[in-house]
This record gives sequence, C-alpha cells and structure tokens, in this order.
Amino acid sequence: MTRVFDALAFPVATVSLLHNPKIHKSYRMTWRRKIALARRLRRTTRAVETGTSARVHLAMAARILEIPPDVEGVIVEAGSWKGGTTANLSLIADLAGRDLIVYDSFEGLPEPAEGDRWASPLGQGAFHGGLDEVKANVAAHGAIERCEFRKGWFSDTLGDHTEPIVAMFLDVDHQASIHQCLLGLWPHLWDRGYTFVDEYLRLDYCALFFSERYWRTYFDRPPPGLMGAGTGIPLGQVYVGPHRRLGPLERATGVAWTRKDFYGAWDYFPDDVPSVPLAGGPGEPDGVAGWTTTTVTTDERTSWLMAAAIKDDPEIRERLAAMLRSSDAGRDAVAAALGRDVEPADAGAGGEDPPSGGADPADPDADRA
Repeated sequence: MTRVFDALAFPVATVSLLHNPKIHKSYRMTWRRKIALARRLRRTTRAVETGTSARVHLAMAARILEIPPDVEGVIVEAGSWKGGTTANLSLIADLAGRDLIVYDSFEGLPEPAEGDRWASPLGQGAFHGGLDEVKANVAAHGAIERCEFRKGWFSDTLGDHTEPIVAMFLDVDHQASIHQCLLGLWPHLWDRGYTFVDEYLRLDYCALFFSERYWRTYFDRPPPGLMGAGTGIPLGQVYVGPHRRLGPLERATGVAWTRKDFYGAWDYFPDDVPSVPLAGGPGEPDGVAGWTTTTVTTDERTSWLMAAAIKDDPEIRERLAAMLRSSDAGRDAVAAALGRDVEPADAGAGGEDPPSGGADPADPDADRA
C-alpha cells in the first residue's frame, strides 16, 4: 500500500517542487529536463539502497538550482553509505555545473564518543559502504566525473577542507560526527548556502540548530534554526510521529534543512518575569535538573533500536546474528530486544539468522523532546 501511495505522490511532489520560478534561468531547466531529472532520481533510489527518498533529492535539487551559477562553491556530502544519495547529488551537481565532494570513512560508523547519546547500538562499522562499492553505484547511476571522494574519519579529514560550499548534505548519525561536520564545513558555507540534515526525527539532535550556547561558543552567532525539525519538511508523505509508532501508511521520508543566513533564536523577553518560576519552568539549579526528559531508559531504547533493525534491514540482521553466535552478552541483548527467552548456547550453533520480528519492548512516546 505504501508503494502505491508513493507512486501517486511522486508526480505531485515533482510538479510542486520543480514548478519554481526561483530556479535560475541559466540552468535552462525546461519541463522536459525537470521530468527527466525526477525520473533518474527515482530510478537511482530503486536501484541503490539509500536512507533518503527521491523526493528529498528533488527538494535539494530545487534549492541548489536556485543558486546563481556565478556563486563559487562545491556541493558536499558527509556520509554516503552505499552511494545512492551520492549518485543523485552528482546528477544535481552536474546540472548546476558544480563538483561534489564526498566525505566518508567508507568503513561504516566510527567508534562512539563518550557521552554521544545517538551513537548507534550496532557499534563501529555499522552502515558500511566500501569506497569501491560507492564508486560503482555512482558510476552506474550518477555523474562520477563530478565527484571527489575523501576517505577517512571526519576528525582526520574535515579540518583540511578549503573549498567554498554552496550546499551540504549531512547524514552522519552520531552527535560527535555532526559536531565535526559543522566545525569543519560551516565556515566555508556561502552566506546563503544550504545545509540539509537527515537525522531530523530526533528532537534533541535537531536542538543543536536552536542552541544559542552552541552557536555562540563555536561560531559567535545566533543559531540558524532548522526547517522540518522533528517531522521533516512536507514532501507528500504522511507522517505524524513519533517514528516508533508508524501507522500503516506513515513513512518518515523527509529531510530537514537550514540556510546560513537564517535566524533561529528566541529574543522576546518581557519585563514581567515572575518572581516564582511557573510550573514546569526552569526552577532548578543548572536549568534542567529535576525535569522529566524521558521515561525510556538507555537500555530500553537500545533494545527497541535493535529489534527494529533486525526487522527492517537484512545487513543489520546478519551483523546481529554474528553477535548472537559470538557472545553470551550479544545473544542476551538481542533476545531481550525481541522479547524472547534466550536459547542455550549450543542451540544457536547452526548459524541461522535471528527472527525478523519482535514486540516493541518500551513505550517510546515520552522519548526525549
């Protein structure tokens, strides 16, 4: 049913996004070229596994093609996975006459940094896409001649970036990783350049773009805010949230974005501040002390993520099957996520994949906001 809905929604999204008088005339984007672009983007997302949709790629194209061609700058992607989004960004870059610089370890996610709340429970190496695999997918579906691949951990590579940037797409999962991306790339972003963010479902992750402390500390400016924080910009999908409770037709296939000249700070402070903090307000030392920010423990959230991963992703099922076979702790964790009793160690020696379904072990509606 969701495929039928997507098939019906895609033409509407195409017309809505590309019927845009702000697309610069120098790119000569006739309707024939617009429709051809939309079809190629959709074919790529069907052929290559990607965490984003063709509608997201269309939205990025619509914004990037508004940028005048005489504005100097490249497009940057941080986090390429299998190269599906990379291929489509390279097509957009080719239309705009720009280069695409791709930053990735090509070894999967990095080792989690201490205190990183959004580090993947799957650990280092998850969501791995090798450089050769990514290049092959881009060569088959994109414009690889527009691409430059810079292999390595963000902590080792982004500090050497020098090129001006007109737009960047960040799909990096970890808090530490997006921090490294902003430190290394934001100073090079054009004054009206775009930043697109894949992790838009996580309210506390999106809060980075509204954090006055963060932006004053690292960039001496107010926060830019983030369009689509929590739900993604509307691109024809049905999504109410939270992500852990999707209805039969709900899909989280959007993106969030900001622009360097946006302003996302609250600056209205009336004089009649109450002498006694209002109920629910910042009445405790250090601001949030004593506030209830979540009722879901870290272990419960990790268990839910593992169960969802086992259900939805064959590659992750294989990784977790290896955990089952290799350690008692891994077997216990996955079994707990599935709500099943742990089998004796010798019962799993046959090497079969764990079951593909599982009950939701926690009510996540009260997750961190």
